[in-house]
Amino acid sequence: ECPAVERSQLGSLVTEQLVVRSHPRYAQALEVSLVFRNDATEAQPFPALELGFSDTNNQLLANRLFQPAEYLQNELQTSEMPPQSSLQIPLELADPGSEAVNYTLVFRKP
Repeated sequence: ECPAVERSQLGSLVTEQLVVRSHPRYAQALEVSLVFRNDATEAQPFPALELGFSDTNNQLLANRLFQPAEYLQNELQTSEMPPQSSLQIPLELADPGSEAVNYTLVFRKP
């Protein structure tokens, strides 16, 4: 692994807001907006974001892993997330259906 990934402190990443709603322009799609922050004392690589959807019995219905290149704007793709900073991310994905009533977000090493 590269040294930057070894510096990943996933435990210091915190989700501040996560909003899931029907996509305003596309049928059978969702728009997810989230804000997460780096509480670490140093910069670290942007994480991969794993978004999962489950039903009322916690059965996983859909799961998607977004790599930093998929959610970062071009000017941020070569940088690291500064310490004590927040970032708002918009995501678009297929709607997993009306059975998907719960969702989870997990930070993963890129």
